[in-house]
Amino acid sequence: MADPLLTPEVLRRRVEALLPEAPVRLWLACSGGLDSTVLTHALARAHPPWPLAVVHVDHRLHPHSPQWAQRVRELAERLGLPCRVIEVEVTKGAGPEDAARRARYQAWEGLLQPGEALATAHHADDQVETVLLRILRGTGLDGLGGMPEHRPLGPGRLLRPLLPWPRAALHAYAEREGLSWIDDPANRAPGLDRNFLRHHVLPLLQQRFPARRALLRLADHAQEWRRHQAPQRRRQLRAAVNTDGTLNLPAIEGQGEEQILTLLGDWFRHHGLPPPSLAQRRRLLCEVIHAHADADPRLHIGGHEIRRYRRRLYLLHSVPPPPEPLSGWRWCPPVPLNLPGRGRLSALPGGVGDLRAAEYYTVRLRRGGERLRLHGHRRALKKCLQQAGIPPWQRPHLPLIYHGDELAAVPGVAIADPFRAAAGEPAWAIAWQPFHLSGEGASGKV
Repeated sequence: MADPLLTPEVLRRRVEALLPEAPVRLWLACSGGLDSTVLTHALARAHPPWPLAVVHVDHRLHPHSPQWAQRVRELAERLGLPCRVIEVEVTKGAGPEDAARRARYQAWEGLLQPGEALATAHHADDQVETVLLRILRGTGLDGLGGMPEHRPLGPGRLLRPLLPWPRAALHAYAEREGLSWIDDPANRAPGLDRNFLRHHVLPLLQQRFPARRALLRLADHAQEWRRHQAPQRRRQLRAAVNTDGTLNLPAIEGQGEEQILTLLGDWFRHHGLPPPSLAQRRRLLCEVIHAHADADPRLHIGGHEIRRYRRRLYLLHSVPPPPEPLSGWRWCPPVPLNLPGRGRLSALPGGVGDLRAAEYYTVRLRRGGERLRLHGHRRALKKCLQQAGIPPWQRPHLPLIYHGDELAAVPGVAIADPFRAAAGEPAWAIAWQPFHLSGEGASGKV
């Protein structure tokens, strides 16, 4: 068991142990509740050698959410930390908890830059509830391990440094330091599964059995088993997953059914999602992977949709993104541009043939009939997208980069002749990272 006394120094050492190298910046996810207030206060008082910043995600689900965001800003100001508040739209999907979680993780993924990390305030009691919830939902062996202490998140890393401590240890720290926090009424809503376990099921089990200790021990055993299996499974996953997170179907041809079903579970986990049930994975294998070559197969699992295109498997959001502004988005490279619910457009210094530098560009989405000048001819964008192998469902969400009224570039597809940089001209190498995968993004975790 962990040291029962939570102190800033001990917590700082925990964070250092979870990081392979010092982060460029450590973001502290703070809702203003007890757990995240303790995390923020303790790490600020620890004076770590790397910069800290606070991020608050406003789900806008409660009438007091603007006041809660202001409380977090005031906490950050008292601790001398910069603070960013991100407002999100929670689209109804598999349920309110899952929808809010997807929106939150997508916001974090859009926030993190390479070399940065984000710490959340999940603790041992959260782990107990997670393991029990997964058992009741029929999880496999992998799911019994609960939440990992750290994993990749987008271009950065996600840390859960408080997992060794129970909620009581956090409460004791808050009382010692005289902290105040927000009491979100959603934490007591009886209709939420996690609250039902927390307030009714676990206390009842604890009267007869050492339930919390047993579930934590089960999670430890499952994680140990997963670590033993991880090297071989990582190699198999690495060989089958493309750089964009899609699953390369030719890479799994010839493998046995059991091996493919395991790989499918790892592929979901790679995207920060719990693996589907064995029955769901069998349906995925039969109805999508083994569907006729000229079919357009798809399968809904939870709040996501799995589709096949050109012998690749895609894991998609099955909820529509928010609408675009009528005038498009103004983009001033190299500042990244986050398109809500769609992805991130970024730029690095480029060279000959890349996008010629300009003061700013306008980014819009397809309306149909677009054309661009390539190799001396005006070509239909539709043909260009087909030749580039862009899946049909991605095409309406692909950012089109305009200079004035002329289409200048489409990331990963083409740059129009008048906007290709010549030798010696300043230029941008542009990249598009779509948010077509899970809200948490690719984690690479087995």
